[in-house]
Amino acid sequence: MDKAECEITLAESAVSFVREFELLVEIIIDGPIQFSRERIASAIPSQKTFRFQLEARDKAWCHYLRRFVTWKLKDAKLLEEDLVLDKQKLLKGKLQLLSGNAGLKHMERALTEMRSKFIGDKKSVSPFKSSTGQISSSCPPHSLEGSSLPISVGTSYLAKVVNGLAAMP
Repeated sequence: MDKAECEITLAESAVSFVREFELLVEIIIDGPIQFSRERIASAIPSQKTFRFQLEARDKAWCHYLRRFVTWKLKDAKLLEEDLVLDKQKLLKGKLQLLSGNAGLKHMERALTEMRSKFIGDKKSVSPFKSSTGQISSSCPPHSLEGSSLPISVGTSYLAKVVNGLAAMP
């Protein structure tokens, strides 16, 4: 799912959540809502009670929360990538300003060497290795079935900078 699709599904789930919340408030204020038989599906009772609407609101909230977390994780990853690229450009610019092309060539050799060591060490335990965690949620377990959301916990900023710098022209 790309960024635009994430944002669209997030907006749709927000609309659904707000609709269910508004119905819940209406039930709290006015009491149960009666629906005519033509307007409702057979699975929905003809009277929406507080309990029924509270469950519907909870499901809509959990759906929205999953969509929000997915969107936020992707957004944070894109921001991190942009920051790494900016840092790389700034570092190369300052190095060239301070030491000229000779300094850049020396850094590129050092980065190439570091990168080859890093790639060679990837098969063994590496200090740059990332771990994955799970998001805990206040949503009931049944509402999150099949939706484990990975979070990068130990991603190394240094490893990204080194790899990116070595790959830059």
